[in-house]
Amino acid sequence: MYTTIGPRDVYEERWLPRAVLSDALAGTDPLFELISRHCDNKMLGDIAREYRWGRLLLIGTTDLDAQRPVIWNIGAIAVSGRPGALDLSRKILLASASIPGVFPSVLIDVELDGRHYQEMHVDGGAVAQTFLIPSAVGHQLDLRVREHTRLRTAYVIRNARLDPEWASVDRRVLSITGRAISTMIHYRLQ
Repeated sequence: MYTTIGPRDVYEERWLPRAVLSDALAGTDPLFELISRHCDNKMLGDIAREYRWGRLLLIGTTDLDAQRPVIWNIGAIAVSGRPGALDLSRKILLASASIPGVFPSVLIDVELDGRHYQEMHVDGGAVAQTFLIPSAVGHQLDLRVREHTRLRTAYVIRNARLDPEWASVDRRVLSITGRAISTMIHYRLQ
């Protein structure tokens, strides 16, 4: 699909003065429409089927307010049977492609302790260019079972602080870009 689309299929340019005063330099309505066309109930069903067979589809985003990476298990979302699973999957895909400041952040509805919130998510690259399988996966799948057994070795050296600084981020291009830059610096240079 990505070899047959152009810029107009992904974003719409914003007039520069409007862009600077809004949340991004370009809008992503065309990209969301493209995602919605391809990420449909059939695709979600296919992802659910593969998840039941032990395959994982993990997508990383960055929660800008919390300065934390979020790894979404799309297979678990697909098998959940929740009414909003398809819309959530589409939003996660869009957020994972949302370059901070260039494309708008994606607001994802969450509930914690009975209270509803919206988290501001952007491309996971703001925190990490790659990620390993989260440790929780080992609790959901028995990786010692014959069909999952193989040598796995990972060596990770982390030379940074682990304590993010929470802040509410205004939906303006300069605030989002500034927060994304400070998040990248926080995770890379400390």
